[in-house]
Amino acid sequence: MDLLFANLEAPEMRDLPLNVLELASETMKATYPPEPMNYQVSMWMVRSLATAVEHCPMEFCLKLLQTVQEGLSLWLADESSAWLENDMTYDVRFLFLSVSFWIFLN
Repeated sequence: MDLLFANLEAPEMRDLPLNVLELASETMKATYPPEPMNYQVSMWMVRSLATAVEHCPMEFCLKLLQTVQEGLSLWLADESSAWLENDMTYDVRFLFLSVSFWIFLN
């Protein structure tokens, strides 16, 4: 999923099938808390998703956030305290701020 979000350009996001976004959410739910060997890959996905939200066209961002809401909520809540403090401070918080900023604008 990281590769998908990392390589998407803003105009291409509008053409992304809904089932791909659903797969992203299911992947987030299935991989939280991340296994130690998958931790770095999870952080890459956090960064890529934050960047996707940050650069997402306004008319598509609501669809994106609604579709990944369950997985995103699980990762942001971090009820298992899976994220290291440094990653929480910089990467997970950046994702939260990207989502919050978009919601604030709308």
